[in-house]
Amino acid sequence: NFDNGWSAHGLFGQSFHLAGRNPYAQLDYVNVGAASGLETARSDYVGSFGVVSPIGFNASIGARFDEDSFEVRRTDLTAGYASRPVSVSAAYSFIEKQPDYGFAEDRHEVRGSASVRLHENWRVFGSGTYDITNEVMVRKAIGFAYDDECFSYTISAAEYINRDNTSDKRRTLGFQISLRTLGDFATSTSISQN
Repeated sequence: NFDNGWSAHGLFGQSFHLAGRNPYAQLDYVNVGAASGLETARSDYVGSFGVVSPIGFNASIGARFDEDSFEVRRTDLTAGYASRPVSVSAAYSFIEKQPDYGFAEDRHEVRGSASVRLHENWRVFGSGTYDITNEVMVRKAIGFAYDDECFSYTISAAEYINRDNTSDKRRTLGFQISLRTLGDFATSTSISQN
């Protein structure tokens, strides 16, 4: 923290698997550890740096680097503003290809989100993700939420579009209930699929 209210944060590091089976190295039906950077005894390097202004503006950069060659595997640049009535954010991501997850090419994406408080406890929010390489909006979402000191409730609708076949769309409706001292309950259901 600085005297004028600005603050900065950063980290750089690498994790080491010391003993036992590495769960990220095990094959499973959803490929949890595939191309994660954690599937070997010595992980990829990760780093981030960010700043926050006293009036709510923030910016950060994060990256993942190959453990041997130091080649960039992922980069995220984010900027935003947050206040009680309004928050907005934008992000750019470069993500190296992940064939095990169905991404044969590198991805370049832009994401944006906004939230507006309509009343003391009610807010409306929306977000979207645009695939720059394929020139297609791959995710759109909108929702309403109620938040107080003890309880929060969120209902949202989202549309996911296949990057390679834009006529292939999946729409979901979801809700989440959070009780601050007891935990969360969430579910979503598909409402349409092309």
